[in-house]
Amino acid sequence: MAGHSKWKQIRHKKEAADKKRSALFSKLLHAITVAAREGGGDPNVNTRLKSAIEQAKKQKVPLEGIERAIARGVSRSAEGEEMKLEILAPGGVGVIVSVVTDNKNRTLPELKKISTEFGGKVVAQGSVQWMFQKDSATGKIVPLPSLHAAISESDREQVNQLLDALSCHPEVVEVISSLPA
Repeated sequence: MAGHSKWKQIRHKKEAADKKRSALFSKLLHAITVAAREGGGDPNVNTRLKSAIEQAKKQKVPLEGIERAIARGVSRSAEGEEMKLEILAPGGVGVIVSVVTDNKNRTLPELKKISTEFGGKVVAQGSVQWMFQKDSATGKIVPLPSLHAAISESDREQVNQLLDALSCHPEVVEVISSLPA
């Protein structure tokens, strides 16, 4: 009766549990690294880092792993590749996303997936920029006021969901859209 030993049964259950726990640990440690990169390595000053550490401790992430994630985030705070992504959202709304990432080969597909999930499409650089201008007083990118066309309520809802989902991504710094208020 090959393959029916008690150890094999235990091993399969343990492998599945370890895989889930490993994925959870990776996600929690990535959140700690991003929080340390954005606000520094001191949890007394950086509330986002403090809450990420508390979440990790609740899930019994080893302290050594937490410390390594903080060190990785602090050491990479000066590093990180900045990129701008242009998305054409439902209703012809233009979206410019500013991202700072240590691995654009990971981040770009994640953001493409988010945009297609909510009806948007990542377009070539310059395809959406014409919908925006640089404000002379502040130097920030703002939508052109003459382009505000009426869009349907369902498209507006989809665009708002897209903007929320993009803003929640840990490596997104800024999201600017031409959606009329």
